[in-house]
Amino acid sequence: MRVFLQAAAGFVVADPGLVIESAALAAARRSLDGPGLLLVGEVHGVAENPLVIRALMRAFGLTSLALEWPEELAPVVAAFLATGTLAGHRLLWRGRPDHRRAPGGAGRTRRSRAAECDHVRRDDRPGLELVAV
Repeated sequence: MRVFLQAAAGFVVADPGLVIESAALAAARRSLDGPGLLLVGEVHGVAENPLVIRALMRAFGLTSLALEWPEELAPVVAAFLATGTLAGHRLLWRGRPDHRRAPGGAGRTRRSRAAECDHVRRDDRPGLELVAV
């Protein structure tokens, strides 16, 4: 648990300088105005992913984030966001990619999973929620 918390604490939350091209901005707005979702794909294991997600959420005023994590982590994540205390769970310690990974593909590391969760908690915006799906 100590290693996991150190990984989250050691992640620097900074503005990545995100520039959204006009065509991408228009497509995102259409998606948010229509179905109400903004689906973002990412390469697993990239350290900047949480920063880009945070920048997109701020740019579009989003208050909910669904992550492709095992559903078993939902109560662990909810408790962490509410209290700042992270309970141990075997899935937090998986240094290998998540359960939907194709063989040989890149996956989430403990550090990126910790950072994704912690940056949402640190953002401290009213109504912000994180959902494991």
